[in-house]
Amino acid sequence: MKRFFCIFLSFAMIISAVFALPMFSTAASTDEPTATDVPTATIAPTPTSEPSATDEPEATPVPVTVEDAFADVSTPYIALMEAETGALLYQRDAYSRAFPASTTKVMTAIVALENIKDMNRVVTLGWRPVSGFGPTSSLMGLRANETIPLMDILYGLMMRSGNDAAKALAMETSYEVFGQDTEPSELIPKFVDLMNQKAAELGMNSTHFVTVDGRHDDNHYTTAYDFAVLMRYALQNPVFAKVIATAEYDVAPTNQHPQGMHFENSNRLISNKTGDNQSFLYQYCIGGKTGETNYAGYCLISACRKDDITLIAVQFGDSNNSTSKFYRYEVAKKLYDWGYENYCAVPVTEFGLQSEFEIQTAGFSPFDSDYGKLKATADLSGLMIKGSKQYLDAIKSDPSGVIVKINTDKAVAPIKAGDVVGSVEYLFYAQNPIKVDLVAMRDVAASSETTIEPHVTAFISSTPPPGSGKNCNLSFQRTPGSDQYSVWVYYDHTLYTMNSIEWHYLYCDNGVFRAAATADTTSRIDLYR
Repeated sequence: MKRFFCIFLSFAMIISAVFALPMFSTAASTDEPTATDVPTATIAPTPTSEPSATDEPEATPVPVTVEDAFADVSTPYIALMEAETGALLYQRDAYSRAFPASTTKVMTAIVALENIKDMNRVVTLGWRPVSGFGPTSSLMGLRANETIPLMDILYGLMMRSGNDAAKALAMETSYEVFGQDTEPSELIPKFVDLMNQKAAELGMNSTHFVTVDGRHDDNHYTTAYDFAVLMRYALQNPVFAKVIATAEYDVAPTNQHPQGMHFENSNRLISNKTGDNQSFLYQYCIGGKTGETNYAGYCLISACRKDDITLIAVQFGDSNNSTSKFYRYEVAKKLYDWGYENYCAVPVTEFGLQSEFEIQTAGFSPFDSDYGKLKATADLSGLMIKGSKQYLDAIKSDPSGVIVKINTDKAVAPIKAGDVVGSVEYLFYAQNPIKVDLVAMRDVAASSETTIEPHVTAFISSTPPPGSGKNCNLSFQRTPGSDQYSVWVYYDHTLYTMNSIEWHYLYCDNGVFRAAATADTTSRIDLYR
C-alpha cells in the first residue's frame, strides 16, 4: 500500500493575461469525482428541426447528396425506413411539419391496445361516442346503446377509419385508466394526453396531437419521420399487426346491427374495394393506414415485408385537388420496389472509422503515470450498417459526416484491462446509431488504494498580496534519510504533480501545476509529498 502525506492550505493568487492559462477543469466540482463525456463531434450540415431526447444527438440528415430517385414524384413529405434498425433509405422533407389526418388512428390504436386489459370485453355505448360528426365524416357506423366487443371497434377504427370508433375507444380507454367516475367531458382530453405522452416516449419530438381521429387542427401535426418511428413501434404489437393486415372483416350481428357489419380495408395496397376499376394490390404489403383532409391532402402510412426485410413508407401531403386518391398507392409501390432493389448491408469496418480513443478516468491514483488517461478500444468486427446503396456508397467515399459520440460513464478507477469503461455511438443516419462498448487497454489503480496522512511541516510561507510582484514559496522539513521528494497538488478533487519543490505562482499546463512569474487565483490547494 502506497503512503504519502498531505496538508490542506488555502491562498489566493492572481496571474497576468500573459500567463492566463485555465486551471484544469475536467475534475468534478462535486464531492465525488465523475467521468466526463467527450463532446459529440460532427461535421454534419445544419441539424433539422427534429429535437432529440436527453443525452441523444439531434437528428441530422446524412451529410451527402445523391441523385433523387423520385424526382418525378410530387408527394411533398416522404420517409422510407428500414424497420429493424430505423435507417432511412430515402427521405423528402421528412423532418418538416405535416398534418397526418386519419393516420393519427395508428397512435389511437396503440394507446388503446396498451391500456385496455381485455379487448374482447363487450361494451354498451352511450350517445357521446356516436355524436358530433359531420355528414362527410368517415364512420364505422356505431349507434347509441349498441352492445359490441372492443375488438370489433378496433377493426372499425383501422379498416373503415371510423371517427366514431376512435372516439369510442378513446373514451373506454380513459375510463379504464382514470376510473369510471371520470367526467365525460374529460375523457377525450385525457386520452389525447396519453397520445402525446406516448409520442414523447417514442422520441416523436416534432409531433403534437389534439384529436383522436385526425380531424384538422392547426396544432395537430407531425412529420413523416416521426410517423415512421410510430409505425415501426406499432408493428411490434401483434394485435395491431394482425388488424392492419386484414383485407376484409365481418362484425357479428349486434342489437343495433342485426345483419352485422362488413369492412373492407381502406388501404388499397391490402384490399381492392368494391367498385374499384384498378387494382393497387402489392403482394408484400403487411398493412397500413390511410388519411385525408383538405389541409393534410391524401396521406398513407404502410409497411411491407420481403425476404425478412421490413420497410415502412410514410407519405403526407398529396394534393387532393390535383392528384387522384389512388396516386399515393402508385407512389408507395415505387418506393417499395426501389427500396428493396437498393437496400444493402455493409460491414462497419469498411468505413474506416476510428476505433481507439483516449479517455480521462476519474478516481485514479495520484501515482498513475498518465494522470488517469486511458486508451480504450471499440470492437467493430461483425457489425453491419444498413441503408440504400446510394447513401452508403456516398458515406464510404466521405466518412467525415459520420457523427461519433463517446460516453465514459463507467471510466472510474479501479479499472482492469478488458473492463468496459463506456461506449461509442457511430451515427451513419442520425436515427440509426450503432453503439459499441469501449474496453480499457490497461489497468488504472484507484486513489482509494493510497493511505493519506497529514504532513505537519509542509506550509506555504511568504504569501504576498495579489499584484505585489512578490513570491509565494512552499517550505517543508525533509524527513531524515529521505533525499527525494515528490510534491503533489490537490485541486478540485484531482491530484497533479509539481515539477518544482519551490515555486512563485501556479498555473496548470496539461494537467501539471507549474511555477509562474506572476500570480493566479486558485480557490484551494492541498499539498502532498
